[in-house]
Amino acid sequence: MAVIAVVIVCLAGCRFESTNPQLPPRPLERNTHTLSLPRNRRHQPSDRTKLLGQLEAANAHWNREGPMTYELTVSLRCFCDPGVPFVSRVTGVTLVRSTGGYRRDGRSWGPSLRTVQLLFSEARRAIYSDADEVEVEFDPRFRYPTRIWIDDWRDSTDDELEWIATLQVL
Repeated sequence: MAVIAVVIVCLAGCRFESTNPQLPPRPLERNTHTLSLPRNRRHQPSDRTKLLGQLEAANAHWNREGPMTYELTVSLRCFCDPGVPFVSRVTGVTLVRSTGGYRRDGRSWGPSLRTVQLLFSEARRAIYSDADEVEVEFDPRFRYPTRIWIDDWRDSTDDELEWIATLQVL
């Protein structure tokens, strides 16, 4: 009986192996249509090294040539409730008075872009983000950001937002 048990165990657990070594399984062939994500699902940030240099140069110009007292209006353009624009009066680096910056339901649409320095900070944040596209335009005289456009996902709709800034010297 013991001999039969050993034979059964051997037959169940043992199998005949060929002396030829087995080849590893073939690697899966890439099918780019099924393995790649749709383009609008994958971040592809643009190279913004040049834009960062332009921003730093503009910020230095603003620090030298910017007016002492100004009124800044910053509006949001997006596929959302753009709300009420920021309107701020600034003297030096002091925010004297500010209104707006909220949606129709009263919620803030942040960030709080109430000074030119905060515009520079937002442009810098966008440049360092993983958004696919970022564009910044500058005022020809004072070089502050007049437009910050951010597209988080290229080829996707309704995700872009744009800050538009105008400045009046007082």
